[in-house]
Amino acid sequence: MSDQGKLTPPKPTRTDAIIEGAKAGLSGPFGILSALLKTPLEKRRDEWMRAVEEALLELQEKIAGFSIDSLAENELFVSTAVQAAFAAQRTHVKEKRMALRNVVLNTAISPNLDETKIEILLGLLESLSAWHIKILDLFANPDDWAVRNDRPFPDSWHMGGRSVVVEFAYPELTSKRDFYDPIVRDLNAKGLLSVDSLHGMMTRNDMTQPAVTHWGAELVRLIREPKA
Repeated sequence: MSDQGKLTPPKPTRTDAIIEGAKAGLSGPFGILSALLKTPLEKRRDEWMRAVEEALLELQEKIAGFSIDSLAENELFVSTAVQAAFAAQRTHVKEKRMALRNVVLNTAISPNLDETKIEILLGLLESLSAWHIKILDLFANPDDWAVRNDRPFPDSWHMGGRSVVVEFAYPELTSKRDFYDPIVRDLNAKGLLSVDSLHGMMTRNDMTQPAVTHWGAELVRLIREPKA
């Protein structure tokens, strides 16, 4: 029989998932909700794990002595990958899923990381929004951010607050203090940002100085793309 004559089984739909749940004896709204969410959650997990796998293969080609096969014996990597996979399944936010991927990659190539510290940082990462991550990344080192993103800060700056920096880096935040001020306070309360306000007046040099804590710097290093 030709390929055209073969029957391709249809992919299960969300309706199929609900019916499956009903057949399994799930009743009431929570049973239906569980069945309804099963397929998209599995899709999120599989897509994220595939992205991690592809990145690990690339690192294996670039880093001398690094072997994926050895990761099965790395307890820290296994625990981190499992925790990150569950976190990635719970979010659709691109920046957060990328950050979780990078945590796993950095753990894979840095076997001497502290297990307790990684667990704490992963917990903190789960509590952050995409904007938390962007603002933390910016103030880890504003000058470095400007270079990486090809957005040099204007020479015309002489005095101002760190709010000038964040609104220049992210124009969509211009005049939106009511949006980003709570994020800054939250980062400070979580022990990641060393300031609780971006509005104090200072010199241009001070405006672009790092404003993260030790824990903030550690988290930023962990969620950035690993350097092969």
